[in-house]
Amino acid sequence: MSARAETTNPDSVAFVSLPAGTAPDGVRATMRNRATGLSATTVLIDGGFDPVMLGAHVGDSIQVAVTDAQNHVVLQLVNVVSSRRPPVVVRTEPPYKKVDVPLNAAIVVVFSEPVDPATLGTGTVQLHNGATPVSGTVRLLPGTNDLAEFVPAVALEPATTYQLTVTDAVRDLSGDPLAAAASADFTTGNGVTGNVASVTVLPTSADLPPGGGIVLTALVRDSAGNLLTGRSIAWVSSDSSTVRLFVTDSTPTIARGIAAGTATVTATSEGHSGTATISVHTSRVAYVLLSDARVPLGWPVRLHVEVLDELQQHLVGVPVTWTSLTPAVATVNSSGEVTGQTLGRALIVAASGGKSDTANVTVATPGGIRLFPNFPVFQDSSLLAGEVIGVGAVVGDVDGNGFYPDPPMTWNSSDNAVALIVDSVPGLCCPKVVVRALAPGSATITATSAGLSASFAVAVDRVASVVVTPSATTAVPGGTATLIATVLGATGKVFPDRPVTFVSSDTTVASVPSGARVQGTSEWTSVTARALGSATVSATYLGVSGSASVRVQNVNFTSISTSAYHTCAIAVSGGTFCWGWDGSGELGTPTLATCNGGSNPCSLMPVAVASDVRFDSLSASYVSTCALTAASQGYCWGANGIGQLGIGDSTGPEQCGYQGPCSTVPVPIVGGLTFKAISGLCGLTTSGAAYCWGGSATWGYGPSPQPVSGGLTFAALSTPCGLRDSGADSGAYCWGAYGTVPVAVPGGLAFARISATNYAYTCALGGAGDAYCWGGSYGSSPVAVPGGLTFASISSGGTFACGVTATGAAYCWGSGPLGNSTTTSSDVPVEVAGGLTWASISGYYDHACGVTTSHVAYCWGSNFWGQLGTGNQSGSAVPVKVAGQP
Repeated sequence: MSARAETTNPDSVAFVSLPAGTAPDGVRATMRNRATGLSATTVLIDGGFDPVMLGAHVGDSIQVAVTDAQNHVVLQLVNVVSSRRPPVVVRTEPPYKKVDVPLNAAIVVVFSEPVDPATLGTGTVQLHNGATPVSGTVRLLPGTNDLAEFVPAVALEPATTYQLTVTDAVRDLSGDPLAAAASADFTTGNGVTGNVASVTVLPTSADLPPGGGIVLTALVRDSAGNLLTGRSIAWVSSDSSTVRLFVTDSTPTIARGIAAGTATVTATSEGHSGTATISVHTSRVAYVLLSDARVPLGWPVRLHVEVLDELQQHLVGVPVTWTSLTPAVATVNSSGEVTGQTLGRALIVAASGGKSDTANVTVATPGGIRLFPNFPVFQDSSLLAGEVIGVGAVVGDVDGNGFYPDPPMTWNSSDNAVALIVDSVPGLCCPKVVVRALAPGSATITATSAGLSASFAVAVDRVASVVVTPSATTAVPGGTATLIATVLGATGKVFPDRPVTFVSSDTTVASVPSGARVQGTSEWTSVTARALGSATVSATYLGVSGSASVRVQNVNFTSISTSAYHTCAIAVSGGTFCWGWDGSGELGTPTLATCNGGSNPCSLMPVAVASDVRFDSLSASYVSTCALTAASQGYCWGANGIGQLGIGDSTGPEQCGYQGPCSTVPVPIVGGLTFKAISGLCGLTTSGAAYCWGGSATWGYGPSPQPVSGGLTFAALSTPCGLRDSGADSGAYCWGAYGTVPVAVPGGLAFARISATNYAYTCALGGAGDAYCWGGSYGSSPVAVPGGLTFASISSGGTFACGVTATGAAYCWGSGPLGNSTTTSSDVPVEVAGGLTWASISGYYDHACGVTTSHVAYCWGSNFWGQLGTGNQSGSAVPVKVAGQP
C-alpha cells in the first residue's frame, strides 16, 4: 500500500493505492483517514486498486480494508502518510501474462502517484518484441498525471509476445525515482478491440467535506475487458448544488463538495455509463491545535487555540471546552484565559468535537517590557509630521524569556496632538500599535502590561524642504544621470532614508524608475536620457517637493584622466563626467548599471558627477578620483578604506558593498588647504608645498593631508614626483611612503614636465621636449626615449607611455595599449592610428584616452569595465570615440 501526501495541492491530499496481485480475492477497498474521517471506496483490478485522492496531511493514518465478493475482509492495512515516498507501478494494461491481446490494445502504466512528464519517454517506458525495441511514443493520458500510455508507431504483430518495461528513471513530482523497475509480458491474438461495452468510475464512492475535492476516473472497456483510450466521456452530477464537476469532457473529472447531501456522478461513453456516489457532510472538527504558553504570575492571558476541519480550514464559533489538569499552578476559565497561581508548569486541555490538544503552560515572574519602534527606520527618536511607525513590544520574565501569547497590553501617548496612537494589531507575538506623528513637538509613548510599563520618546519635526542635488545636470543621449534627494526638517536636520517619489516633467526626454535607492542619508534615482531636450525632475515627500533640471545633450571635453578601470573628463560646459568601474563610487555618482555578470556597478557611457560643484582639473586614481575647483578647493570621491578621500577618517561616509567605506559623490578634502595642482592622492598648494593623504599610519599618510617630508617646494606635481624650478635644485624629486624625504632623480637633468605612477616607470620632458623615462625596465636613472621625437606633453601609463608633439601628433611606446592597431610592444614611439590632432593624452595600466584639439575624446585598449566609454565592452587597439559626443 502506498499513501503519499501531495503538499503542493491546495487541498492537501494523499494518493492511496495498492499494487496489483496484493489481494487476489479482493473485490472492493474502502479507505479512511483516521484523523479526519474522510473515506472513499473503489474496486480492485487484478488484486490491487488504482490511486485514489483522499484528503489528508502528512502524519495522518490511512486505514484500508479490502473485502471479497461475500463482503468478508480479506486484507486490512494501516499506513502513515509521508511527505515523500518513491513511486511504484501499481499495474499495467494489458496485465501480466495476458494473452489474446488485441493488435491495437491500449498499453498503459498506472503509477501510484503523479509522475514528472519530463521523465516519461521511450527511454523509460519501453516495449520490446524479443530483443527488438518497438518504436512509438509515450504520453500521459489526457487529463491525468499518473497514467502513462505507450503508443506504438505501427500495429502490434499477431501471435507475438511483447515485454513492457518501466525503468527506475521515472520520477515523481518531488524528483524521487521509481522504487524499482517493473515489467510485464503479454501475447497478442489476431483481433482488434471492440466497441464500448462498459464504463467503470473510480473510486465508486467518496465522503467529502464542503470545499473538498476528489478526482474521478472513468475506465472504458470493450466486451472482452480490454481498456479503451481516447474515447469521449461526458460527466454529469445529479445535484450540482451538492457536488459540482469542474471537468465534464475528459477521462478524469474533479468532483468538489458544495453543500451537505448526496449526489450521483455519471460518466457516459458511447451509450454506456458508470457511476460514483459522492456524499458531502457538514464541516466537522478534525484537529484541535493548542499552543504552549509562558504566562506572567497573577495576570490572565488568553491561550491561542485553532479548531480545524478536515481541510485544515478554521472553524469559527465552534464551542471549546477548557480544563486545567494542574489548577494549583494555573487555572483556566471557559474563555480560555489562563491565570498563573504559582510559579511552575501546568497542563491545560482544549477540546472540541471529540478532538483535543494539551498545552504546557509555564508560569513565571514578570520582569520587563522591551519596545522596538520601526519606521522602517527610526533614528534619534525623530519623526516628521505625517509619518507613522509601528511599535512592537515583548513582555518578558525576570530571566529575559518572553511571555507568549502576549499578555493584554495598553498603550498611551503623552500628547495626542503631537503623536497619536491610531491602531493596534493583536497577535501571537509582539502586539503592535501604529503611532502617527501629527505636529512638531515631543511626546512619550508608553506600554503597560502585567503590572509593568515601558516608554520611548518621540520628537516630531516637519518637512521643510526636499533638496535635489545636483540642481542641474546633463545626460548624454542614451545615457543616464543621477539625482539625489535629501529631506530636511525645519531645523535643517537631515532625515535619512525617506521614501522620496521622483517624477519627470517629460518622460519622452528623461524618465525615472518607480522606486528610489538609498545613498548615504539620502535617496537617489537614475534618470534615463530618452531624447535631446530638457526636463524637470521633482522629488516629493509628504507633500513637499524639490526639483532639478535635466538636459539631454551631446558634450565635448577639455581634459581627461585615466585610472586602471575608470576614466573621468571635464566638459567644455564645465560639468565633470566619468565612466567605467564604479564599485567604490569612483565615478562620483551612484549607478544602477552593471556589467560582467550583472553584479558589478559600472557605466559604459559618460555619466555626470552628481554635484553642483564645478571642477577645473581632476586626477583619476586606482579606486578614487580627486579634483580642484577654480577656487583651488580639493574634492575627492570613491573608495575610502585607507583614507583616500582625505576627509579625516576612513570609516565612511558611505558603504559601497564589499568594497567598504566610500563616497559616491564629491566630498571636500579637510585641512583648509588651497591647491594649484592635484595628482593621485597628493596636492600642490599655492605656495608649492606637497601634501598627500591615504594609507595606514605605518606606511601611508593617513586620512588627512600631511606634508611631504623635507620641506621642499615644487613647481609641478605628478605623484609621487615633483619638479623644482629654482637654482641647483631645478630637477625632479621623487618620494615613497609617509616620512620619506624626496630624493633627486639621478643624472642632474632639468625637466619641464613629468608624469609619474606608483607602477613601473616614470617619464619626463626636458626643456626642448626630449623624452626620458626611468624605473622598471629603464633602471633607476633617466634614459632618453629613442626615436628623436620631441613632445609638448607626456603621460606615463605604468608599463607604457604616450606623448603629444607640438603639432598634435600622438605617439606611444612600451608594453601596453599603444593605439597603433597592434598589441606588439615597442621601445621606440609608434604613432597612434587615426590621424587625429591631439591636445592631450592620459594612459594608465591597460587603456588610454585623449582629447583632440576640437575637444573630442577618444579611448583605446581594454574595455572590460567600460573604461573606454563607448557604450559597450568591446576593447579596441585603435582610438574609438567616446559616446555622447557630437
